[in-house]
Amino acid sequence: MTRTLSDKAVVVGIGQSEFSKDIGRPERNVALEVIQQACDDAGLAPTEIDGLVRFDLENTSEAEIAYNLGIGNLRFFAEVGYGGGGGCATLALAAMAVEAGRADVVVCWRARNRGSGGRPWAGTRMEVGGEQQFYIPFGLVRPVDQIAMLAARHMHEFGTTSEQLGAVAVAFRKHAQRNPAAMMQKPMTLEDHQRSRMISDPLRKLDCCLETDGALAVVVTSAARGRDLRQRPVAILGAAQGMGPQHVVMANYFKERLLETPSLYAAREVYRLAGVGPPDIDCAQWYDAFTPLVTMSLEEYGFCKPGEGGALLRGRTARVARRRATEQHQRRRPLGGVRARLQPHPRGRATDARKLHLPGRRRGALPGDQRRGRPDQRRHPGEDLTVADAASLRPLPLPDEDTRPFWEGCRRGELLMQRCAGCGALRFTPRPVCPKCRNAASDWAPVSGRGTIASRVVVHAPVLLAFAERVPYAVVLVELEEDPSLRLVGNVLDADPAEVEIGRAVEVAFEELTEEITLPQWRLA
Repeated sequence: MTRTLSDKAVVVGIGQSEFSKDIGRPERNVALEVIQQACDDAGLAPTEIDGLVRFDLENTSEAEIAYNLGIGNLRFFAEVGYGGGGGCATLALAAMAVEAGRADVVVCWRARNRGSGGRPWAGTRMEVGGEQQFYIPFGLVRPVDQIAMLAARHMHEFGTTSEQLGAVAVAFRKHAQRNPAAMMQKPMTLEDHQRSRMISDPLRKLDCCLETDGALAVVVTSAARGRDLRQRPVAILGAAQGMGPQHVVMANYFKERLLETPSLYAAREVYRLAGVGPPDIDCAQWYDAFTPLVTMSLEEYGFCKPGEGGALLRGRTARVARRRATEQHQRRRPLGGVRARLQPHPRGRATDARKLHLPGRRRGALPGDQRRGRPDQRRHPGEDLTVADAASLRPLPLPDEDTRPFWEGCRRGELLMQRCAGCGALRFTPRPVCPKCRNAASDWAPVSGRGTIASRVVVHAPVLLAFAERVPYAVVLVELEEDPSLRLVGNVLDADPAEVEIGRAVEVAFEELTEEITLPQWRLA
């Protein structure tokens, strides 16, 4: 399909700050800096902005930006959910606003002090509701743990190896070395990757991206106006969003096809809108928060078949791809990815276990953001932290109207699944409406409590003190024998993590934590 630029949206200006572990300035100030840089790059005055698009995780608001830049009126303002995965959606909203005539000049921006501002999951509440109540109480707390669960399954199902994931890290570091703005300029080898410490098995430290302070902004306008501005306009041929069925943010395990991600749906849509396909692409830049996300993106965006992403990265095709990438990078400035450059949103960095105060040990002064998080997790220098203290900090499920029958069943020693009163389908996690027939009526049916380990991670560096005395500990994803799409997260009791393998049979075992809360756990059958 032929696309013209006569009435399409284009990018005409870019602004970015330096990236560091501590930028030394408030997020709002840095946001204003990069927006003004982007406008100057385009040859526009900030007062010409009449549209703004932000992330809903952003700490700066469109009102603050408009006030400080002297914008007379914002005709369009909107926000996009999620973190790093939402970046392209900001451009999609900006392009739609321009093409619909809702705004003439739209700026998308992102400013986060993720390096100096502390880790959001370190402040996990004592009680967790929503979908999180079904995985955080078992120690699956951080993004690295949650993505490791998918990586382990991909490795089991397709034979993907840690060395193949390491090839991602090595390639992105090479790109970073050619980018003066990248933080990580030190060369990395595959051996370096393999020697890096395990964070959440199968993911190592060098499988994880950085968390840094920084900000970026882009200016979007119409192609007609862009032709008269300072920079050559870059057309937005397509920008898409996707979610897929029964999606759960990060811990996306409770659906029929375990390894299918929203990328598959976004890929189909963006190719359709742009009128191109994988063979037409010369340069692809992936959201590389963790190395397995790149492997899976290669597959879901159609650059190889499902399961071939790992082999592509290290095989003959990868050598061809690297040659093509080198040729492209002779004409394009390499970015290096967020793994080596920037990650100004809540994804990915693993806590260093050596900085945790383990139960029964004395503690010295705490560095920087180790003092952030829940007040009940803070300890003053020299205080003792007992095993009982740590256990009392464990996050517990917060039942609601839909999930309470499940937890009440666990307290009685019964594993119950929600059952649709219309079609009879069992479902988990509990929800108010059946996704198959949209019936709102349901009851609860007992299940056998037998299943198979579909995936597992072994956490070596916990972020919460409640789990520190357990390390290394295994977290499993169990498929029930009644229906493989019924999956529960849990721990395997009285088992060495080395014994916890994908494919092993397990049986439910209930662990009483309080008078109100009993967790469904597992024992090897």
